[in-house]
Amino acid sequence: MSTEPIKGPASYFPSIEKRYGRPIGEWQQVVRDQLYDSLAGQGSQVQTKHCCGSSR
Repeated sequence: MSTEPIKGPASYFPSIEKRYGRPIGEWQQVVRDQLYDSLAGQGSQVQTKHCCGSSR
């Protein structure tokens, strides 16, 4: 087992799960369901439908 700290985007997963109370896999599915939207559109949908993000 590696003792190196997790780096990159995955290092944020535990805090996202704790803050919003859902596993990261669910959030990944939310984004996959909107795969053809623009990045801004995806972010807007997550903020609007799930009350997450910078507008919180």
